[in-house]
Amino acid sequence: MDRKGFGPRLGAAILDFLIVLVCVGILALLFGTTIGALLGGTVAGPAGGVAGGLAGAYYLTPMLFPPLAFAYGLIEAFTGASPGKRMIGIVIRTDSGQPAPLATLLLRYLLKNAGSALAFLALLTHLNTLNSLSTLASAAITLGFLLTLGESRQALHDRIVGTAVYGS
Repeated sequence: MDRKGFGPRLGAAILDFLIVLVCVGILALLFGTTIGALLGGTVAGPAGGVAGGLAGAYYLTPMLFPPLAFAYGLIEAFTGASPGKRMIGIVIRTDSGQPAPLATLLLRYLLKNAGSALAFLALLTHLNTLNSLSTLASAAITLGFLLTLGESRQALHDRIVGTAVYGS
C-alpha cells in the first residue's frame, strides 16, 4: 500500500465538493419550490410557484451548505474515507498503514475543520478573538496541505494525529 499525496487528495476533495453542491442544490430546490408553491402558487399561479422555487433555492443554498458540508465530512470521520476518496480509491489509515481507530479519525476531522469550528463558535458567542483564531487555523490547515507534496505525503493534520492517506 502506498501513500497518496496532493493530486489524488485534491481530486477527492473536488469530487466531495461537487457531491455536496449537488445535494444542497437539490434540497434548496425542493424546499424553495415547496415554499414557492405555497406562497407564489396561490398568488400568481404556477409561474409564481416556479419563480418562488428559484428564489427560495437562491436564498436557501447559503444556509444549507455549511450544515450539510459538516455532516458530509463526518462520513470520513466515521469510515476513514469520504465518498470522493472512495471514488478515487484512497483511504485514511495510521502512519503504519493499519486501519485508523475511530478516536483518531474524529481527532483528525476536528483538526482539519478547526477553522470552521472556531468560526461557528465566534458566530454563536460574538467573540472576535475566536474569529481571528479561526482565520489562523484555516490558514495553517490550508498551508498544511502543501506538506502532502513532501516525501511523507502527510498533511499537517495527518502528521499531528499520526495518519496518512493510502491507496485502497
